[in-house]
Amino acid sequence: MAIRICPQCHQAFYIVAGNDFYSCYHCEYSLLNRRSRDRKSVLIDFTFLLGKKKMPAKTTNYSHNGAQISYKGQPLPLNTFIYINIDELNIQKDARAVWTKKIGRGKFITGLKFSYKR
Repeated sequence: MAIRICPQCHQAFYIVAGNDFYSCYHCEYSLLNRRSRDRKSVLIDFTFLLGKKKMPAKTTNYSHNGAQISYKGQPLPLNTFIYINIDELNIQKDARAVWTKKIGRGKFITGLKFSYKR
């Protein structure tokens, strides 16, 4: 079970994990769970470019549309664009930070959405 917030009525409701489609119990708004199938967990060391500065990081999971990374230093602010190069996964793309969470002293995880800014 997982909890979601409906984008239409803003009420919380539960979903069964693994389902591709689900509906809000309050207003019957239907949603597609875009993360249900394609997210892969993998730990790979790589570097990303923040401006001209290279930063070490590690993937925690990835999909066709984005990735979750962990790193030390300063948190990436929302909507920050970085360039990632993960040779082992053949990923060389611009990405935008869509969320960041502190996981320890000077350690962070960030959700990235791949973009085509360049």
